[in-house]
Amino acid sequence: MPDVEDTSHMIILPEYLLPRKRYPIQVYLYAINEYCNDANKSQRKAAEKTIKLFGLETFAHTTLGRNLKKLYTVIGDIEELQSNSSEDAEVRDTSGEDMTVDSQDEGSLSRRRERAMSFFNKWLPQHDPTRYGFEAASHIMVRRIWQLFQILLI
Repeated sequence: MPDVEDTSHMIILPEYLLPRKRYPIQVYLYAINEYCNDANKSQRKAAEKTIKLFGLETFAHTTLGRNLKKLYTVIGDIEELQSNSSEDAEVRDTSGEDMTVDSQDEGSLSRRRERAMSFFNKWLPQHDPTRYGFEAASHIMVRRIWQLFQILLI
């Protein structure tokens, strides 16, 4: 309201756009998923495959590493929220595996990969292997996580 100085402001973004990020969420999630699905794949190879699939000019392997680290932290936040909430039992992990972030384990690379894959297996809907299938599945996952926890994945 122009006549009120203390009016709050907000920006409404679709779930696939990230503040201060160059690409939509599915690009980052694809790169992380690609990297974590194959223990022998390097970050550079996953980044190159991401560039080809999405027709990008650039996508640095360091971007993949930074976003994997951020996702690892967010996974811990989500799991903490889940363990503190008894309201949404349907999304609770029933495997019995403790997935909380251990302060001693700041996340070795192999641990980050394992946790990201476990997270994707739990949250990412089944999808066809095409680019558009992954994009649709990513949007569903991101929207569901926002609805439940009001948290951005990366």
